[in-house]
Amino acid sequence: MSTGGSEARGSGLELGVLLYLYLSKGYVGRARLAEELEVGEGTVRGVLKRLSELGFIERARAGARLSRKGVAAVEDFLSERLVSKLYVEPVKELEGGLAIVAVLSRCRNPGAAVLKIRDAAVRGGAAGAVIAVSEGGVLRLPPGGEDMCVYLKEVCGRLAYLRARRGAAVVMVFGERVGRLVRGLLEVLRSPHYELMIARTTSGSSSIE
Repeated sequence: MSTGGSEARGSGLELGVLLYLYLSKGYVGRARLAEELEVGEGTVRGVLKRLSELGFIERARAGARLSRKGVAAVEDFLSERLVSKLYVEPVKELEGGLAIVAVLSRCRNPGAAVLKIRDAAVRGGAAGAVIAVSEGGVLRLPPGGEDMCVYLKEVCGRLAYLRARRGAAVVMVFGERVGRLVRGLLEVLRSPHYELMIARTTSGSSSIE
């Protein structure tokens, strides 16, 4: 892993640790990281040592937290994937009751490829994922184009500001544990189908076949 935008090419576990710390916004102990990311403490110890040597984290008796350099690296990684906002929140309407919400500044409608993106989240350990794209003042669910507000009224209310941003989107990776959601989100963000969804296009197509 190197500094700057090339964070995307770091190992999955290193990225997972960085994202978990970014979402936690404070110190996290090694045992908790190991439990959440479902790896051994020895493995986590080695990852933290490397991240500390690179200057991405600060370590104390309370655990590890992101340094300014670490925050910048994570935000560079997210920016490359057009994620303008990322946070965790309880979502009673979705299985597991918890979601990582990623707001995208723009994207193409993924069409039927949305199923592959959901599969990526599940492969990472999440219960599933919801993707909605702002079109015509409505947050639409690909591939059918249903209004998300019909199914997820509470969530839709909190994301109402996105409806006015044509081409903006939200990806919600949901489940029970933040660690699994982080892994699911990483699978989504590194999926070739997600890459196509956020790719600029000069053609007239509005969706990915």
